[in-house]
Amino acid sequence: MIPRNEHPRTWHNSDTLHPACIFVSWYHPCPSSLHLIMWRPLILASLFLLAFGAVSGDIVNTSVDRRIDLTTQFARHNISISFKNTGSKGTSTYEVVLPTAQAEHVAYITANTRGGASLPVTKNANGSKKGYESYTVTFPKEFAPDSAASFSVYFVLTHTLSPFPTHITQAQRQYVRYNDNHYFSSPYPTTTQTTVFKLASSSVESHSEKKPFTLRGDTLTYGPYSNTDAFATSATTLHFENNAPFITFTSVKKDLEVSHWGNLAVEQAIHLQHDGAILKGSWSRFDFQRNQGASPSAVLLLTEVLPLQAADVYYRDDIGNISTSTFAVSSKGLEFKITPRFPLFGGWKNNFYTGYNLPLNTALSTSASDSSLYTLNTTFAPAIAGATTDHFTLRIVLPEGAKDIQVRAPFPLDKQGQDWHFTYLDTSGRPVIVIEKSNVVEEHVQYFQVEYRYSKISMLHEPLLLTGAVLAFCVLFMVYSRLNLGIATPPTVVVHPKSS
Repeated sequence: MIPRNEHPRTWHNSDTLHPACIFVSWYHPCPSSLHLIMWRPLILASLFLLAFGAVSGDIVNTSVDRRIDLTTQFARHNISISFKNTGSKGTSTYEVVLPTAQAEHVAYITANTRGGASLPVTKNANGSKKGYESYTVTFPKEFAPDSAASFSVYFVLTHTLSPFPTHITQAQRQYVRYNDNHYFSSPYPTTTQTTVFKLASSSVESHSEKKPFTLRGDTLTYGPYSNTDAFATSATTLHFENNAPFITFTSVKKDLEVSHWGNLAVEQAIHLQHDGAILKGSWSRFDFQRNQGASPSAVLLLTEVLPLQAADVYYRDDIGNISTSTFAVSSKGLEFKITPRFPLFGGWKNNFYTGYNLPLNTALSTSASDSSLYTLNTTFAPAIAGATTDHFTLRIVLPEGAKDIQVRAPFPLDKQGQDWHFTYLDTSGRPVIVIEKSNVVEEHVQYFQVEYRYSKISMLHEPLLLTGAVLAFCVLFMVYSRLNLGIATPPTVVVHPKSS
């Protein structure tokens, strides 16, 4: 309908109608490209809003249950989602969004069906809205219109709990702050949702009071909240006691050396830092020995889970061997209890390295159809509970002559390359697979596989080389011992016959 006192423009054949002009008001003609350039941001924004509105209207979250575990230095989110396809077309994907401030700290993310089957999760290059990062969860089948489905998303955030106060004395307890959203960040509207925070203790200094909420001991529940819009935001801040060890491995270098003579050598060099509240004032060894419980945030012990077949375990630092480690057999494996030379307080650092040997048959297998095809199956990250690794480097040293090398990991890797390692009796060098990954947590302690081809004849390379060297030395010695290099003429001996 045309407003009063206004008339639509009459376009003549000589006029060039740009397609974008249909988005311009009746009040403004579109006579020049300059005018279109001025309107282009508004046009693109309109197209985006129309497209986004169509997408967000296709799915409705009927129920969301968020469980956030804050009992350690990590924020572990376990979110159960039930949704309905309200669109006119089928869909087989679901978009999960996180605020950029949170997405920068995501160390691990996975999705599963209610039956426990794993679902592919792919990070998108561009988020669906400014200030958000998005992930796409792909289902094995398409959901028809008016159909419903349920699944769960699990992700781990690192370095999101900040000590407050930032400095404490030796005897003080550690308190932390955590910021989040009362609502589930989603590009889809949500019918009902609940958020439950599991805290490290029942000592809560403060928390937001958006009703309804309940605090029972160390469990804080928000909701249920009904009929929330897409990208609904309501900031929440929790301040509570958390004396869990805030251990950060700023750098870890792990070496796996494969020997087809029957051994797998494992060594890892660790640079450690305590990221908890920084120790204020001096440290008293006397007070600590008198009452170790008076320093609850100090790190006294690290526990690494090793395979039961591990042997020749060592624990050393720059000074030398450290003999304060112990072992214990558990259902998980061989628990290697690492005791530092001194307790670690907030802001303190320590460097050390550990290693052990494994029988090769526990980690290496041969293809049944191809005897030259081998698969190395071992764990990826160091299995030290409660620690996060900022930068992790894994080096896999394969035997000389290995080729057609392939790496399969259950999660994305940041970088993968190949190098060469030379040691005794090597001629062409041993191939080394170098893998790098940032932000590594306990969830990355999973098995990965390295597949390669290796001829059994290559195992004879070094023995034959050594044998050939010994034989060559013997031959040279024999030749040298029989070789006369003198230049003087030997004297002539004249034998006179005896007279009768």
